Amino acid sequence: MKKEELKLTIELVPKANWENNLRKCVTQTQWNKIRRTVRTNANGVCKICGRNVGIDKLDAHETWEYKDGNQILKEINALCKACHGVKHYGLSEIKGYGKKAYTWFIRVNNITLREAVFFLNEYSDEYEKRSKKKWKIVLVNSIVKDIINEDIRLNKKAKENNKNVVIVETYEDVPEKKSFISKFIGRFTIRL
Repeated sequence: MKKEELKLTIELVPKANWENNLRKCVTQTQWNKIRRTVRTNANGVCKICGRNVGIDKLDAHETWEYKDGNQILKEINALCKACHGVKHYGLSEIKGYGKKAYTWFIRVNNITLREAVFFLNEYSDEYEKRSKKKWKIVLVNSIVKDIINEDIRLNKKAKENNKNVVIVETYEDVPEKKSFISKFIGRFTIRL
């Protein structure tokens, strides 16, 4: 099985951004509204494993994409505690729930212990690489607007940290860094 085929994946947030997420950037009132709406819309069913655990036992999980120095909000889904624990496997390890998360990762994906070790090593390598970089948090307003029909409202701390938190209207508005080659070529005239 390939990593892309896994039903339940591990999302290790780079160390520098452990405390940088949507919940920590928006007002508490707005986060509560987002979380409540995501859970209610899911009718108590986990997006990944499909178990009906009840609305109150679901967590609102943010999925991020890492690209060009940006940690970009991609979606927010309702997950059961077990699937959410796998998504944040590193935190589960810190809190003493690593074995439980690891077992659930194997079960939901229907993989062998050997495959699980292989994938966990891949995720760990990815985490190590990402943790060596600085990541700007990019919040996509349309994702929040689709859920609660209102724009993102940054809290005081996120406003003060405006160099590291950016709001864009849609995913297509995410700023991209030019590649080194295009920057390099752009500075010089090339004569053939």
